Amino acid sequence: MQRDVIIVGGGLAGIMAAFSAQAGGAEVLLIDRGSIGVGTNSILAGGVFAAPTSTYSPDVYIKDTLQVGKMINNEPRVKLVAQEAPGAINFLRSLGLNLIESSDHYFLKSSRADVIPGVTLMKKLAEQVKKIDRVNILNSFYVTKILRQDNRLCGVSGFDKSGRNMSIHAPSVVIATGGGGAIYLRNDNEGSGAVGQATGNKCSARCSGKKTKRGFDERFFPAKGGTNGQSCQRGKPREF
Repeated sequence: MQRDVIIVGGGLAGIMAAFSAQAGGAEVLLIDRGSIGVGTNSILAGGVFAAPTSTYSPDVYIKDTLQVGKMINNEPRVKLVAQEAPGAINFLRSLGLNLIESSDHYFLKSSRADVIPGVTLMKKLAEQVKKIDRVNILNSFYVTKILRQDNRLCGVSGFDKSGRNMSIHAPSVVIATGGGGAIYLRNDNEGSGAVGQATGNKCSARCSGKKTKRGFDERFFPAKGGTNGQSCQRGKPREF
């Protein structure tokens, strides 16, 4: 099986990466160990997006984000988020999602009062990405290794739910498996069990691909619920 881009992880980050890659003309394979969209931490989200608004300037957003992150954020990435956030909000709206602007954030209005916003978000994204001809979906596949040849990435290998081993080749691999926040004592991962914990898949695959330490990037962001988003700060790493 050959593709231009392999994306591992079918949550919000993985699906958005698939939209972006196919828009550039790539043939994409989107892989998840469960089902695309519904088996991820993203589906439990509260639907609040910290981002610049008409009354919350990019400069103030950047300052707040760096402050909440104790100044250990990757500042160029924070600035990139500030720059690209309005386009991302407009894109989500173009899919039919009802994102409402507040003073310093956006929030998603769910389809029904008894449905949490993350369900509305991920069901819509999964529905839309499955319609794209250049995006192929592979459910129930566990990626265990990033493949290399001549010191270059060339794909991934793993096994399906029946235990069958398989290698899939592509010149580009995106790891969007999430869950890394669970290594911190204070984190905003939802729930318990497999959904709320870091399973080690991402760390194992990245180490096999010899990803640099910059790949293990945890984000600190301002969000509603505390002064300057302090309720969402991630603290010291959890001890195991």
